[in-house]
Amino acid sequence: FLIQQALLNLLDNAIDFSPQGGVIHLHALRDADTVQLTLRDHGPGVPEFAGSGRWLEVDIDTDLGPVTVASTYVHTGEATDDARQAEKYRFLDAVEARLVAIGRRRRHGIVCGDLNVAHAEIDLANPSTNRRNAGFTDEERASFGQLLAQHGFTDTFRAQHPTLAQRYSWWSYRAAD
Repeated sequence: FLIQQALLNLLDNAIDFSPQGGVIHLHALRDADTVQLTLRDHGPGVPEFAGSGRWLEVDIDTDLGPVTVASTYVHTGEATDDARQAEKYRFLDAVEARLVAIGRRRRHGIVCGDLNVAHAEIDLANPSTNRRNAGFTDEERASFGQLLAQHGFTDTFRAQHPTLAQRYSWWSYRAAD
């Protein structure tokens, strides 16, 4: 069941990201022990990171209705590296498009993972010294704010704890034990 669901989600994502008239091929090659699947975009539309594992999702039927749960890793970007930061912005734009597509299908959506964006000053220990760093640039914060304000998404941690400082919904693997 899980493999079937993963394949359906893979195709669904590719179709949602592809513009009208886009051509997507899914190829399966089976040998004695394995099956190799290849998804190829033969036209514009599927972002360059579609197969990178940065966005994984599953559809679940619940008593509240259908829910799409996504796990994502948004790379940190580099505020001093225009190409790397531009890739992060393209990914954030694709995330926004995907969430809008999920909403059009009348599904609830939950996004978990490492977004690598601190939305508000309260979401960062040292906002003044990080203002120009990747993860806290004005552009990244605006992108995140747009997801929340224009599309009706909720930062559930901040909705529950709007003024609680020094508490974060993330942690650093680099922090000391």
